[in-house]
Amino acid sequence: MPRVSDYSALLYYLDGDHYRWNAPAELGTQAVVTYSFTETSSLADPAETDDYGATEYWSFDSDQRDLFRDALSQYEDISGIRFIEVDGRGMINAFGSTGGTAGGWANISVSGDGFTGRGDLTVNTEIMTKGTYGYVTILHEVGHSLGLQHPHDGGLTLENHEDTPENTVMSYNHTAAYVTELGGFDVQAMQHLYGASDRFDGWEILGGGSAPIIIRSTNASETVIGTDQGTTINAKGGHDHVQGREADDTLRGAGGHDTMIGGLGNDRLFGGNGADILTGGTVSDAYGGGNDDDMLYGNRGHDVLHGGSGNDLLRGGVGRDTLVGGDGNDTLTGGTGADTFVFDQADAYESNQITDFGRGADVIDLSGLWLNSLDQLDISNAIGTTTISYSTWFELELTNYTDTLTGSDFVFS
Repeated sequence: MPRVSDYSALLYYLDGDHYRWNAPAELGTQAVVTYSFTETSSLADPAETDDYGATEYWSFDSDQRDLFRDALSQYEDISGIRFIEVDGRGMINAFGSTGGTAGGWANISVSGDGFTGRGDLTVNTEIMTKGTYGYVTILHEVGHSLGLQHPHDGGLTLENHEDTPENTVMSYNHTAAYVTELGGFDVQAMQHLYGASDRFDGWEILGGGSAPIIIRSTNASETVIGTDQGTTINAKGGHDHVQGREADDTLRGAGGHDTMIGGLGNDRLFGGNGADILTGGTVSDAYGGGNDDDMLYGNRGHDVLHGGSGNDLLRGGVGRDTLVGGDGNDTLTGGTGADTFVFDQADAYESNQITDFGRGADVIDLSGLWLNSLDQLDISNAIGTTTISYSTWFELELTNYTDTLTGSDFVFS
């Protein structure tokens, strides 16, 4: 097993890139993480869930919660992590335990395109004041919940003389006095994962508890990732990358050429004044993302809108836009400008609608269906509407359109 003398021994993501809260984005991207204190009524039976033999779970009291928040603030002070306390279940859920063989345990951070973990964290002592084993256990378990591993585990391990609590709270080699602060390797590992604390300079992060979470970034070009709760993200300017997670998110761009990805949930995406790319699904599957009903509005600029799966509503706005409904029964409105409406294999056995075809030099792109000519389509008019179909598995309605369609209205393969 390779041995190292630096923070790389602490990085879970080296064994799988999803072991970090910012896995949908590049390393070093800041992340907003929700947490909660699991109340007694919501605690599971340890006999059924605890791998370490705990006999009892219990909820933190007010003093223990303050000490836990103090430990969280240490991670906030040195890295691009911000914690939001929420009611109900969050990305980290803390409680106490009694009995068993572990001083505490925590589920590892995990996220990716279209999924966000919601893990537990427990401390197996009621005494959590600074300078005690309980407090360093909090620091240690929070480290796990953010993507840090033991320096003696994994593909890389620390040299024995470096494996000390003064270097990392993830060490098992406790001395007579328990440390009360993060070690140098902890700081370096956290900044490697999430960047420095100044990544949030100028941001506003509001909400928490039972209130919706609102994130407002700055005028710079930034990456903004939502939380597991329904999040409203307002990107003020620059060429921003804005991404939701699993809940129902509202993402708003401003100036600049923004990339906005709703993820799972019934999302609402609003582009700004630049040439924006709006996707209702996920990065890895622009035509997927779950059976969620998204609304995408390009606003101004030459925008590209991908609905993803679900019955989506796409509105291009002002400019030459490209609208891709994806799987589901989608409603597409191009707005002003010469727009392109794209249909492909994802539209099989679905009924789609274009509400304003012909306002500009609009075209319908069927190249993804391997069609070669207008003669392969069945086109009919009834009650002020044109219906286009191919065989039994593709149907498109052009609402309030009755003009004759020609080959110039289409793109074929």
